[in-house]
Amino acid sequence: MQRLIYLPLGGAGEIGMNMYVYGYGAPGREKLIVVDAGVTFSNMETTPGIDLIMPNMDWIKKRIDDIEGVFLTHAHEDHLGAIQYLFRFANLPLYASRLTARMAQHKLQEADISDPQIKCVEPGKLDEVSVGPFKVSFVPVSHSIPDSMALIIDTPKGRIIHTGDFKTDLDDRDVGDGQLFSSAWRQAAKSEIIALVCDSTNIHVPRLGRPESNITPNLSEIINEAEGLIAATTFASNIARVRHLARAGHKAGRSVVLLGRAMMRMVNMAIETGVLSGFPPLLEPHEAHHLPRNKLLLLTTGSQGEPRSATAQLSRGKFRGFSLEVGDTLLVSSKTIPGNELAVARVLNRLAALGVRVIEDHNGQCHVSGHANRPDVTHLHQLMSPKLVVPMHGEDRHLVEHADLAQANGWNSVVVTNGSVLDVTSGKICEEIDGVGCDYLDGNQVMPSSTRVIRDRLQLARQGSVSIAVSEGRHSDDLEVVCKCVGLFSNAVETLEDAVIETVYSRLKNDALRDQANMAILERELTIAVRRLITKTCGKKPVINILMTTF
Repeated sequence: MQRLIYLPLGGAGEIGMNMYVYGYGAPGREKLIVVDAGVTFSNMETTPGIDLIMPNMDWIKKRIDDIEGVFLTHAHEDHLGAIQYLFRFANLPLYASRLTARMAQHKLQEADISDPQIKCVEPGKLDEVSVGPFKVSFVPVSHSIPDSMALIIDTPKGRIIHTGDFKTDLDDRDVGDGQLFSSAWRQAAKSEIIALVCDSTNIHVPRLGRPESNITPNLSEIINEAEGLIAATTFASNIARVRHLARAGHKAGRSVVLLGRAMMRMVNMAIETGVLSGFPPLLEPHEAHHLPRNKLLLLTTGSQGEPRSATAQLSRGKFRGFSLEVGDTLLVSSKTIPGNELAVARVLNRLAALGVRVIEDHNGQCHVSGHANRPDVTHLHQLMSPKLVVPMHGEDRHLVEHADLAQANGWNSVVVTNGSVLDVTSGKICEEIDGVGCDYLDGNQVMPSSTRVIRDRLQLARQGSVSIAVSEGRHSDDLEVVCKCVGLFSNAVETLEDAVIETVYSRLKNDALRDQANMAILERELTIAVRRLITKTCGKKPVINILMTTF
């Protein structure tokens, strides 16, 4: 018996970290395609020290020989940021549009993956790519990065539409902002749609979505009215927004400087691939230092409060020779991603304390979303008229709300979260995959989220640590103890360390204790004694490490 399955490995239970698998064939022996391989970002509150979070790919690794191809819907990190980790297992055929392919190539080259099988496709042509039992074609969509696309996946059981991230720009004619909500969708709907797997990000937003061109006059007005230096921060990948800001600055008589490697890389790649045209002249940072402040526009990374970004560094003083001061303006042309509110607030508060005028997007004047709102999603349901609506790209509350909306309007719908296998034909969950979750990139190491490392770091942050080195000889007087306390406060750290050393000395002078043949028992006794001391003195329960040597 042949079945058609859909399996989310990331992106169905969180916003970000998107990775989806479609399969057709006998159970357990299906031929597969993978759609997207994204990451999400860590924070110091829950995942201290972690660089990136990505889907756990153990299931993919076991089925690597069954994968016929990988498809990337667009070039955002939450859709392609883990591509190099997927390609550690095998060099798979990769299909993507021009800009997305260029970004993927860059990541694979950085990871020393040679000769990747990257095949550029052109959304809107409806050209089919045959991979195993699937025929895939591509619909251009508007999003907050150019060259985004949805997938039409034709299978022996029928047609599936995978929307990727999209919005319905019904009146936006600027192709640089994405693609018009086009006739390609209507062409796709001419065949019966057995499943619409659909973006859920903005399902709670009740108003119609707006095109990028809706805010262009507002951005121009803000830049025209600014008196001193103006810095504008947005997502580096929102290339159309970056271009709008640069054009507005150039028209206002300001020289434009890009600050931040991510923004410079995205703009250069977009120009290189022909996706972006009409970008105004740019100055290198060192070329702009002599210009009057009211003749400068800085386009900066860091709209999400990233601590090492250009905006964050400007808030702490200087970056690349530039600073912000009284009379200057920072324009925030982005939405704060949930979870980043505190990081963004810290940066903006530091700038406000410097006397910088901060303009945020409280009323939708400076930013439009790249995702379809609730009425837009309803419009797509009606246009596609699918047998089944499958919400994706959202937290649990987004998926449930999307399914409720579909059902209220007469469509069958099912919530499928990470690790659940959907039998697309029956519309029912047929299997649960064990071990599906996420992995952490820590430096150059990928480790499972179940590791003790994060728990240890959180404990160190909350409770501090005590490290003790004990060197003892054959005689009771041949004893040396060294102590280092980290993250613990008393009247004086030296006094605390001295107290720990004295406690260890006093315990080791107990001949009965020192005669313990089992070193582990001795270390445990010392640990208990030191922890009691620290708890009494500081009210903390630190991580205690004891190293014992003999001479």
